[in-house]
Amino acid sequence: MRSSHEKSIPSLSPYSRRMLNALISLLMLLLSSWIVSACSSQSGSGSAPSMTATIPSQTTNRVTQTPPLSSPSPVASLDDPRGWKVLISPYFTFRYPATWIARSTTLDPNKSDLFLEQIELHPSNKIENILLVVTAKKNGSMSPERLCQNNAVKIGTIERQGKITIHQLTWSTAMVNMPAGQSYLSPAKVEIAYASHHHLYNIWFSTPPEQFAANKGIFNAIFQSFQEKQ
Repeated sequence: MRSSHEKSIPSLSPYSRRMLNALISLLMLLLSSWIVSACSSQSGSGSAPSMTATIPSQTTNRVTQTPPLSSPSPVASLDDPRGWKVLISPYFTFRYPATWIARSTTLDPNKSDLFLEQIELHPSNKIENILLVVTAKKNGSMSPERLCQNNAVKIGTIERQGKITIHQLTWSTAMVNMPAGQSYLSPAKVEIAYASHHHLYNIWFSTPPEQFAANKGIFNAIFQSFQEKQ
């Protein structure tokens, strides 16, 4: 039961309901017309940016956000017709085939005062018996020629030795036939090279003996492209 103080709210008559609905429809129509007019005036004063205008901006952002090159930092070489990449480290640069994989290796912490950087390269993840290692170390008292001789004797039988100058670096080189042992489960043919200037550099290239001749040209091209960072 309603209390005596409550007042009942009069309900709208059918006519009032029709008038109210008509008024609401009119207001909605006016609002729609105003929105269309506002949009038309904006499109007339200046066109909205197109998708083609935003693409260069996005590309620029990607370029500026690229982190500075560090080791290993392979980038495509624009002047190499073979499409090889260039690896840039704080100590050296060299070119290598775009299909090869380059990665930094973990150095012996007990020798961290000697080793500066070491890069390993393989033709692919599935081919690890073909190996190229490039190392930068601190200069020591032993000459590159003596280092090359000592290490060649340690790992196997010396086939030949020599010297070559590339980009003002004189390298002592040795070709070694390495038998199977603890480090290698199968025999390998190894070419090692040592040079010294700002730092001591060592390059090691090894393959199974029967695959050395087929890969010698690639190794020579990588070796010839090696340059010391100034």
